[in-house]
Amino acid sequence: MQCIYPTIQENVVFLAMRILILWLLQTLSAEFTLSQVSVHVEGDVQAVLYSDVVLRCRVETQEHVTQLTWQKKKTPNNEDFLTYSKGELPVYLTPFAQERVKFLGGGDQSGNILIRNVTLNDEGIYLCSFSTHPTGTREKEIKLTVQVYPEILVGPSMNPVTVGDSPQMMGYCIAIAAKPAANIQWIIKGFSYSLDKNTTRHENLTVTTMSYLMIPPSLELYGHNVTCVITQENVQQQQERMFNIRNIHYAPLNVNIRVIPSEEQMLQLSCEYDSNPPASKFTWRWDSNSESGSQYIPENSNQLTIPNDNVSSGLCVCEVENPVGSKSGSIYIYTKKGYPDFTYFTVHLIPVLTHSASA
Repeated sequence: MQCIYPTIQENVVFLAMRILILWLLQTLSAEFTLSQVSVHVEGDVQAVLYSDVVLRCRVETQEHVTQLTWQKKKTPNNEDFLTYSKGELPVYLTPFAQERVKFLGGGDQSGNILIRNVTLNDEGIYLCSFSTHPTGTREKEIKLTVQVYPEILVGPSMNPVTVGDSPQMMGYCIAIAAKPAANIQWIIKGFSYSLDKNTTRHENLTVTTMSYLMIPPSLELYGHNVTCVITQENVQQQQERMFNIRNIHYAPLNVNIRVIPSEEQMLQLSCEYDSNPPASKFTWRWDSNSESGSQYIPENSNQLTIPNDNVSSGLCVCEVENPVGSKSGSIYIYTKKGYPDFTYFTVHLIPVLTHSASA
């Protein structure tokens, strides 16, 4: 019987196949082992400036956990700032960790840490690494973003403007040093407006946003409430600030002379008006036909007081003046003996007063 022996070429092929099969088995075994170690983190974490934040990290494995290491990504090398091994106290490796980091732990498979009083310098990428036997080290990244609520300055313009068609600055809203940058909007009912905006970016990555409210000045706008609304991306809470427009200047309007009731034998008149700024000068006078005593006309006062004996029929005028302009109002006083009280009424915008003079 003739024996058939494999050739040299067949032996080489057979050996190569055995080596390939062994390599594949080792690779699959290694991947299976690695799959038994799984690190879980919160990938993106947001914290408000000066608040406390927890970075959560845990491992799932049946292997023996030898060490937990926390790092912060830096250039050129990452910085280790905390290590922990089961049965031992955590080791805080840097001043940052010693002063503001607390290991929360919770068994050898939990590596949570607390960072107190978060600052802008704390922002960045953190690495949570678990070393296990026999697999080795597995790690995951956590991105910490620090948000900064802005300081807000809101108010009406202090620069006086007069009524006109050209838009003028009526107020401002400034969000100082926000991160992310603040968005400013206005709530204004019944008036068209435009905005002047500009931003300033600071070295610490915060942004100051300024918005100036421009509206054509009008009498209707004076005293109107407007609201500034400040929002930030990824921040649910919005802030609102309201103020009252008061910088519109106008000449005196609606000048009226009012009778002040008095139990004394005196005629008391008050000159009432609407203006901004307030009146700086009051001038009282009687028409040429009136015999009322001029000696009782006050020096720059909005009130006039005359004894009944010195009152006679005639037109009394009060002129009101401020830096923008002037306007007059008048009342006609009619006196007649025998009337115990005086009454007044308005005819064609001229108040007429019937006054009881003393005998």
